[in-house]
Amino acid sequence: MNLYHRTFGAAAIITDGFRDGGDIPGVRRGVWVYEEPLDEQDGALGNVVLHISGIPEAAVAGFELLDQNRRSVREFLVPADLLNGFPIVGIYPDTWVWISGNFQYVGQAIDMRPILAREDET
Repeated sequence: MNLYHRTFGAAAIITDGFRDGGDIPGVRRGVWVYEEPLDEQDGALGNVVLHISGIPEAAVAGFELLDQNRRSVREFLVPADLLNGFPIVGIYPDTWVWISGNFQYVGQAIDMRPILAREDET
């Protein structure tokens, strides 16, 4: 499963990993991620979309928010420790556009795998 997280803090996340936030009062803390990239109209703020890949759906199913009245896309509030176990395979500068009722990516992804591999070697 691929999940997406829009942020202004992509460099810090890539360097230090995700950190819990996004608290739902009295419920839980975590990182907001979605099955599709969202924009400001959806309440997701940031100039970069991080693409997290290879997450088994079973690993995040318990963190899905099931209030379908809020969004048409699946949303999750996942603990940072869980997300940090999966690779960020790409970051997308804000080059998504709304075409025929769906977001379409119109730029080039920046492949994070070589950068992350270099950090693992040090």
